Amino acid sequence: MRTQALEQAIDAVVAVNARNQVTLFNAAAEALWGSADRTCLDNAPAPCRSAR
Repeated sequence: MRTQALEQAIDAVVAVNARNQVTLFNAAAEALWGSADRTCLDNAPAPCRSAR
């Protein structure tokens, strides 16, 4: 239920695990940074930044 609330938040939400992998990248984050959710999930944040 928490994940669903974060995915629907109007604020950009990016969650990163202990291995520095993106585990949550909501639609607001996608709009803010211009990266597709599928590009960032399970990747380190650097590839997401370069995907812009």
